[in-house]
Amino acid sequence: GFIYQFNKTLLEILEATEDSEIAIEGIIEDIEVKSSLKTKAIQCKYHEAKEKFTLSCIYKPVLQMMDHYYENQESNIEYRLFAYFPNEELGTTKILEEEEILEIFKSTDKSLKKYIDKLNGSVDINEFRKRFILEFGPPMDELVNTVQKSLIENGMSESDIDTLIYPNAIQMI
Repeated sequence: GFIYQFNKTLLEILEATEDSEIAIEGIIEDIEVKSSLKTKAIQCKYHEAKEKFTLSCIYKPVLQMMDHYYENQESNIEYRLFAYFPNEELGTTKILEEEEILEIFKSTDKSLKKYIDKLNGSVDINEFRKRFILEFGPPMDELVNTVQKSLIENGMSESDIDTLIYPNAIQMI
């Protein structure tokens, strides 16, 4: 999971505009990309062992993001869950339906109780839904290949990518 997050972080850095500020393990999420207009808060999850996506796999990060939204409704923050599930098509996105969020609130998982008790009936679900995106990412090897191609596109020496540049970039993150 951490290596997946590190690769997504490196890709965000490589794709950012010059005026963007990027925080790794920021205040909100794993990766925060702040521009003059908004902040994109990204949580990464890698579910290689799961055969298929189920809503219960994302209860906790959704509730954590919703909790942050609830406490910071005036901030212009886009919440993005970047997750890999083998059965989902790369690059597709999903907007959670109101019914799905209500299903999350019905969870009996004790580790989620504090979020559910606080948010259920208090948070504006539809406003949160406007700011939340679930993006299905690629498997690890495809993400690494994308990062390496982006390093080359950003002027790095192709002959040094595998042995020097990519490993050092991941190590720095």
